This record gives sequence, structure tokens and C-alpha cells, in this order.
Amino acid sequence: MHVLTSLIITLLLVQAVQTPVLEFPEAGLDDPAAYEGYSTRFFRDSHRNTLQIYLSTRSGRVVHLWADAANASAAFTVRDTLGRPAPLVWGGPGAIAERDGPRRAMRYVLASELDALEIGWLLLGTMRQERDFQGDDWQRRPYGDSCFVLAELTDLIGSLERLPAEERGRHLSLLNARDLAALRSRVEPHVTLTHDDTAWIVLVEHTTLDGRNHMTLELRGDLSASTASLAGDVVSLRTRADGGIRFDVTVTSDGPTLTPLDPRGPRSRAAELRRETDGRVAELRHVLRPGHDDGSAHARADRVGGPPRARDRECAPQAGAVG
Repeated sequence: MHVLTSLIITLLLVQAVQTPVLEFPEAGLDDPAAYEGYSTRFFRDSHRNTLQIYLSTRSGRVVHLWADAANASAAFTVRDTLGRPAPLVWGGPGAIAERDGPRRAMRYVLASELDALEIGWLLLGTMRQERDFQGDDWQRRPYGDSCFVLAELTDLIGSLERLPAEERGRHLSLLNARDLAALRSRVEPHVTLTHDDTAWIVLVEHTTLDGRNHMTLELRGDLSASTASLAGDVVSLRTRADGGIRFDVTVTSDGPTLTPLDPRGPRSRAAELRRETDGRVAELRHVLRPGHDDGSAHARADRVGGPPRARDRECAPQAGAVG
């Protein structure tokens, strides 16, 4: 009995269903006009680091921002078959936090009333990369137009390529890469599609430039309700019947975490916010309310301190459908 109890407790610790810590907009508290085309939820992962997920119907962008030591980010764009941003809604009231050793994951459901969706511009990395991606309106470009890669990364690889072989090898060893090809493979996500008996699974994988940490984004749907196909790095979803499309989204990272402050401590941000707002809920929500896309790339660039540095480049060939 003791062993069974311990096993149950362990499973509960590894996988926990939770409601959002915060959610905007909230009926009766938030001005709908201030959040037009935008909704967001905040969750705590298994290490009590915060994960923000937001949906932008103006651009069709779905973004995950992880407040961990890596400032991790994972995002994708969803469009209809005419290339317009596709409306998405939350498919459930909460999310499931999971843990497997150093890997943390959060799983939730998205839904659309449309019978066909096109998913592209899959980008995994850091908040800075997502900021630069949106700062230049990259998410509005046609799928397959080019690949978004930070110029600093391509410049670094180019500099390594020009070094003498022995010196280049020393630098590559510091980045845990056997050669330049291995290093280049880390600047873009790797996308695959597989099927099992009941589901289609799209897996997007990203490795940090030093090869130490990994992040994945998984999209999964019921084969009896929808189909999925992959062309390059664009995923096409089609419903099998009326009722729209639903799919699970899981983001996973083994990156370094932050140690949460005691929310009751006098130096915690929660205590600071209570002092700033004198405990008034409405003002507290205003302080925490994130800005959202106003349609102006220049305005966004001004907010983040200047234009982004990214580089157009041809996309590397991606693996096709498997299974």
C-alpha cells in the first residue's frame, strides 16, 4: 500500500492540471476594446517558472514566452486557406504541467471553427528572437518566403568558416559541434510529421547554439477528426467533419530555470505590486496588462529599442511526412 501511495503522489507531482494564474481579458474586469484581437494566459510550470501564452487574431500568431533563465520562446502562425489570420480560441479552461527529469512541459488545447488551417513560421528560441521576428512584420510574410535567422548567428558561423582548420576546431568544441554543418543545423527548427494509430503528430525541435539545451513544440490531433500534411515547414490541417479543428499544443524545454521568490517575502515582485497598487485589483491588472500588436512595425521597433537585426535566407530542406 505504501508503494502504491508513493507512486500516485509521484504521478501527481509529474503531471498537474492547472487553471491560469492570470488571464486577459476577463469579463467584468477588463475593457474588451483594450484587448481586441488579443487574449493571453499565464501558467506556472513544474518548477514554478511562469509561462505566458498569447493568441493574436490580428496576425494569427500563437506565442509562448517562458520566464525562465533562458527567456525561452516558441511560436507559430495560423492562417486560413486564403492566407488570412485564422481565428483561434482556447480549447479548454486550463493546461497540464508535466515534468520528466530536467524537461518541463505545458500542454493545452486550441480550437478553430474553420475546416482548414495552414500553420507556418514556426520559431523556437528566445524572447528576443520573437521580438525581432514581429518587429519587422515577418509573421505577415507569405509562408516559404524566406527563413528568419538572427544575423549575429549567421555572422558567427561565417567567421568560424574563415578560420584556419585547427583554430576553427577549437571554437567548435566549445560549442559542442563536430563541424559547421552541425552548427548550421541549430539555427533553424527541425519539423517532422508522424502518425500513430489514433493521432497525427507535428514535432518542431530546436537545439541551442551551444548544443546544451533543447526545446520542442508539438501539435497533435485526433486522426478520426482531422488530417495533417507537411510541405517544407508548413503544416496543413483539414477537418474530417463539421465542427472545426481542435489540436493539442505542448511546449517542452530542458533549459535552465529560475528559483522563484517567496511571494510572501518583502522583496518579491508580488509585494512590490501590492505596494504600487495599494492592493486594488483593477490597478494591479493594469500594471500587468501586456501591450499588443498595434499594426505598426515602426511603433514596435521604437518600443523595443530600434529595428531588429535579422537576415533573409533560403530555407534549409525540411523532412517530410513520415508514417
